[in-house]
Amino acid sequence: MNTNLTLVFIFFYSRDGTCVRDYLHVLDLASGHVLALDALAPGSTTFDDCPTPARYKAYNLGRGQGFSVLQIVEAMRKETGFDYRYNIIGRRYVESNCCF
Repeated sequence: MNTNLTLVFIFFYSRDGTCVRDYLHVLDLASGHVLALDALAPGSTTFDDCPTPARYKAYNLGRGQGFSVLQIVEAMRKETGFDYRYNIIGRRYVESNCCF
């Protein structure tokens, strides 16, 4: 079994060559979903100020601060004490440099 991480690498304009993303914790994502469901409940005033009958709003659940893939790998090493190994592969050309 291959226990190495596979990283898309090299061609991004970041400090270490890996793409930058605004990662979020799964519990923050779950909380966002619960709040969205609450907004759809009868009696909710969440959409009262919407200018159209479409009744939608957009929210960013991230922090607006991106981290590179290698920064995340290093944070995983620090928190777990496990020496994560990785293989570097070429860029997927549909991938953007930064997204957050």
